Amino acid sequence: MGKIETAIKAMESLPAHRREEIAEMVLELAEAIKGAPGRSALSEEQLAEIRRRRAEGFKPGSTSRIDQLLARLA
Repeated sequence: MGKIETAIKAMESLPAHRREEIAEMVLELAEAIKGAPGRSALSEEQLAEIRRRRAEGFKPGSTSRIDQLLARLA
């Protein structure tokens, strides 16, 4: 028996109002995971920033900045 079947069997022993609560939570979770087609968890501003950075290409950072940070933390 798989996990889904085991969970359903366990739910069957619960009172009806608890089964309904669990069913609502599972449906909400499934919808949140699935999401609407084309819907992103990112805001439009975040998506615009990603597009901007991709268009610019990769720019290696300055190693001196890491050295400065490490010096401050020491």
